[in-house]
Amino acid sequence: MNKVKAIAWGVLYLAIALAMQVLIAGALSVSQLSLINVSEVMKESSYQLDFLEKLLESKSFLVIMTSMCDVMMLVCFGLWYYFREKKYGFQPDYRSAFSKGNVVRIVLLAICGQFATELLMTGVSVVFPWMMESYNEINESFQIDTLPPVLMILIVGVIGPIAEEFLFRGMIYGRLRRAFSVWPAAIISAVAFGAFHANWVQGIYAGALGIVMAIVYEETSTIWASVLMHMLFNISSYVLEPMLQWLGQMDSTIVDILRLVFDLGCMGIVIFITWYLSTNRRRVQYENIYEVR
Repeated sequence: MNKVKAIAWGVLYLAIALAMQVLIAGALSVSQLSLINVSEVMKESSYQLDFLEKLLESKSFLVIMTSMCDVMMLVCFGLWYYFREKKYGFQPDYRSAFSKGNVVRIVLLAICGQFATELLMTGVSVVFPWMMESYNEINESFQIDTLPPVLMILIVGVIGPIAEEFLFRGMIYGRLRRAFSVWPAAIISAVAFGAFHANWVQGIYAGALGIVMAIVYEETSTIWASVLMHMLFNISSYVLEPMLQWLGQMDSTIVDILRLVFDLGCMGIVIFITWYLSTNRRRVQYENIYEVR
């Protein structure tokens, strides 16, 4: 019964987040139609027309919708998580959580995770090429030049990771851990994380990363460790993108083989660190925290 109840709570949290997306998408659609009508009566102002045309671009609207949803999630689930943690009076050992070793592992997980993700997407594109079309459309919307770069990094690299970590690791994984052991809770919360992205390709790699971030959260006993990994992963996608594009333009079998070997090595590093954290957890001293909630 406890397991069913935990899953039900997790579904409720996810449903609330999806409802926020639907609500914001509907509001923005109405706003978009209104802007179209307004633009018809503002033809005399080229500056205003240019501004409206930029707003009416689907890429910008998708990013704006995502950012608004993330802000709502951040406020709603952030406060929910804060008062829940305050209620039980648990204080993480931040010095231990962010030890040099843990910080190095988190950085490696984030950066190597990018190349491991590239390998996963390559595999998906070969086996299921039809999945890549919708992913490429979404990926194009979140390019660094969709909005001013600083704003894009703020949305994708800061607000999004914090909001999603509060929901998926803080609320959903935290609730599941009251009824399940580490791995079942991590896998179930990761499936929810993947499904939330509503795209097959993103769902696959987000689900895999969701397991890793749950283990990081479990090891460090603080949501801010998984937030840090999530931030670094998202921001590194912009930092590494020029290099990956440059390598992609090289028509060389040797380069392709070297990239494959490198990506496999990065995936191996991610798997090894995740295994290491799951078998050498410092959270043992906090094992009873989920039992008292």
